[in-house]
Amino acid sequence: MKGILMIMAFLLFASAGRTDEVLKWVDERGVVHFTDNAASVPEKYREQIDRRELPGERESVSGTAQEAKEVMEGPQDRYGRGEDYWAKRANEIKDQLDQAQREYERVRLEYNDLVAKYNATRSRAKKRQYQKQIESLQEQLNRRREDTERTKQLLEKTLPEEAERAGAPAEWVK
Repeated sequence: MKGILMIMAFLLFASAGRTDEVLKWVDERGVVHFTDNAASVPEKYREQIDRRELPGERESVSGTAQEAKEVMEGPQDRYGRGEDYWAKRANEIKDQLDQAQREYERVRLEYNDLVAKYNATRSRAKKRQYQKQIESLQEQLNRRREDTERTKQLLEKTLPEEAERAGAPAEWVK
């Protein structure tokens, strides 16, 4: 499939004398399409068209399929993934981190509330009940703290290392 896309991109790249831009869109099955005619793009995909300028008539139109693909899709890492892939990965991890931090904060507030109730009660039975709940919340706090730290590590160290190994620029994971 990638080979076909590269050939299509190369052919479109080679026909630069005819038009100065190529349109790219992805259908609901994830298939990438290219055209130089906006009318040929189905109506429901027209909002997501990615327009790429091709070299003008005086510029060279020779090049490799990889160069044509880069004109169409932008720079890529050594596995064919572009900036969008890395930005999406970073945003997913940031969302996970936000969720982990919110969960930690929710449990921390519940813990503080329960400790206040424990300190305010005089009943031994209530104190025993609160003590068990407090211990459970302490365990949850520790798990939430570990989740938050693990996710921070993933965002700040693991993802940049992964991107570097793939040959992606560091700014793609910021």
